[in-house]
Amino acid sequence: MPIPERSAGREKTSNVIQVGGSEVLDLNAPIREDRIIRLKTVLARTGLSRSTIYRKIAEGTFPAQLRISTNGTGWHESEINRWIADPISWRPKREFDAVR
Repeated sequence: MPIPERSAGREKTSNVIQVGGSEVLDLNAPIREDRIIRLKTVLARTGLSRSTIYRKIAEGTFPAQLRISTNGTGWHESEINRWIADPISWRPKREFDAVR
C-alpha cells in the first residue's frame, strides 16, 4: 500500500512502501506523479553514498541532478526509480528514445 505524503496541502501517493522499517520501491504501483526528490531521499532509496552518486553521475551511470533553485538540486523520482529497478543497464533517456 502506497505511503500518503503531504505537500502544499494536498495528498500525494508515493511508490515507496515500508517493509521492516526500510523503504522499498513498489514496482506494481502505478506512477502517479513525477516528483523532484532531494539528495537525502536519493541516498536512502539507493543505499549509495554521496560520493558514489556523484562519481556515477560523472561516469554517466546514474541520473544527473536538476537545478531547482540557486542553491538547490534534485532528481526526477521516475529516473531514480528506473535506476533502482535496473542499475546495471540504466542509461539516460535521450530525446528520441522509445517510450518504455
